[in-house]
Amino acid sequence: MSERPMRWSPRLALAGLVGCALLAPPAAWPQATSFDSLLEGSWRRSPVSPRIEELIRSARGGDRDAVPRFWTALSAGGAPLIEPDGADTLSALVTFVWRSAGPVHVGAILDFSQSALRMLLQRAPGTDVWFRTYRVPADARFLYAFAVDDESFPFEFGDSTAWPAAPRVDPLNPKSWGSPPQLSLVELPRAPAMPWRVPDSSRARGAVGRFGTPVRSEILGNERTGFVYRPAGYADSLGPYPLLVFGAS
Repeated sequence: MSERPMRWSPRLALAGLVGCALLAPPAAWPQATSFDSLLEGSWRRSPVSPRIEELIRSARGGDRDAVPRFWTALSAGGAPLIEPDGADTLSALVTFVWRSAGPVHVGAILDFSQSALRMLLQRAPGTDVWFRTYRVPADARFLYAFAVDDESFPFEFGDSTAWPAAPRVDPLNPKSWGSPPQLSLVELPRAPAMPWRVPDSSRARGAVGRFGTPVRSEILGNERTGFVYRPAGYADSLGPYPLLVFGAS
């Protein structure tokens, strides 16, 4: 791993979610008929949370309280699981979990999971715990959502791919982005501070409003709305003002 880990911000992660795991070349994507058969090999190559490993050992050893104990602790501490990556201080293990007693196709929609195959959660044997562990920089901050038995699954159809039809926030994660919540937020303990997120009551506040009328795109088949932020004291007669433009999904 590089000595200078990448840093993700909510803004960058949100933009990345447009492509998230769906930009892998078609040849790298499994077909629907063989999708499940390819999962185990992928999971064997992935890191596994020490807490999940402990849960599996306890369940296999006949500890009937292991699973209820796991969910109680997770409900109290919040998801996802964040754990040290052994002796590597530059990275950490982040584990996304979902609860389902029956079969389910649930994926963590991320901007670094590379393919649909690598976003699907695995069931911990003998439990109702589904999980997927990723190794990420120890100072990471990023957004995610879940796709649960989504109608677009497995998101790959010949030479085309599809975006999950109904992404969900993580019900066990109290941190979210958007109002109402649209995505869940992960902030590792070493993530850099973002003091500008907290409103400063001592500063004059500007205003955000719609810019013009929605623009129709025949290629995308939809309309896009523009928004503009005007600083405190803004007036057309005082211009020109600097303009910063960025796009988001």
